[in-house]
Amino acid sequence: MEYRIITCYQFNKIDFEPDLIIGFYQDINQCEFQKHYKKIQDMYPNANVIGCSSESNIYDEVPHVDVDEKHICIYLFLKLNKNGYKIKLLDSNQHIDLQDDGKKYDAIILSSNYSDFLEDNIEYLNKQLGIKHLYGGIAGISNISNDATIFYNGDVYTNTLLLLLLDNDYYKLDGLSIHQFEPVGFELTITKSKDNIIYELDNQPALKVLENIIGHLTHKKIRTFSFPFFLKTDDYKSFEESPLCSIKGINRDTNSISVYRYVKNNDKVKLSIPVSSYEQLKRLRKFHKLRKSNSVAFVFNCLGVKAYLGMMEYLYLMDLKRHLNIPFIGFHSFGEIGPFENGGVSIIHNQTISLAILSAVGEEA
Repeated sequence: MEYRIITCYQFNKIDFEPDLIIGFYQDINQCEFQKHYKKIQDMYPNANVIGCSSESNIYDEVPHVDVDEKHICIYLFLKLNKNGYKIKLLDSNQHIDLQDDGKKYDAIILSSNYSDFLEDNIEYLNKQLGIKHLYGGIAGISNISNDATIFYNGDVYTNTLLLLLLDNDYYKLDGLSIHQFEPVGFELTITKSKDNIIYELDNQPALKVLENIIGHLTHKKIRTFSFPFFLKTDDYKSFEESPLCSIKGINRDTNSISVYRYVKNNDKVKLSIPVSSYEQLKRLRKFHKLRKSNSVAFVFNCLGVKAYLGMMEYLYLMDLKRHLNIPFIGFHSFGEIGPFENGGVSIIHNQTISLAILSAVGEEA
């Protein structure tokens, strides 16, 4: 497996014929990505090009986060066995159907947005692929007036899901998801809700309950992503195994809270607090166990992690680069897909880092 990570200004650095090109583009620079696609198509007419929009990109060079917008479009060029992967594109009226061909797959999933459609397909893929075989992210945006998008061979899609299936006879993914919070306090029950809006907790106005615990909330505070909570459904045995859920907004007229995922009555929530600096580093070092040579990694990092950590994110990514010692590419997302270390199924997270390492069978070490 040959690979190279580049920006949109380095196409002349590719010294092999790529079969697959995966790219991430800041949403406000989608037109730039499309313009460069035409150049890629002229140079490599047989290559598939896939990708999605991002709030900002993550790449292999210091400072790893695109703080000065010099890496508005980034690419992973891959030379793969053409029999070793498949690409499926689905709109919101379709569901993935993996025909029983006797093969085993790992998969990367990119979605333009969060939806029941995405949740249903992840549930299906977990059943079909098994544990620790599915990773990905929900496309990001930096401007709320823009749509998050999926890119596939020159076309841009909204309300769409893209699936990259990797045949385990040729390629494998290994990875996990981590966050830097722990549950605290007493359990609250969602007693009135609709879609992603929580109206009541323990039969009391949700916003009042929350502010009685953490104090007055403003939109500015919410944008710091400092108040995620654990969302425990019937699918999880404990809050520690449950995903984080970020607050999206508040409505004082209805005393309600909106979040970045759907909820339902009788779901349980617990507030969270950050773990200690020592524990944060300890959790981050779990990624180092995945280290493989002759591999390349994908980093799906929540926009909330970027907003909450600030400069610390750069240090985390520098530490990741130093210990993994393999190239990586990624983006700031509105949801991360992957399993926790305990070997559970892949789920959608908020305020989490999901890492997936791609290697060719027989080449990893």
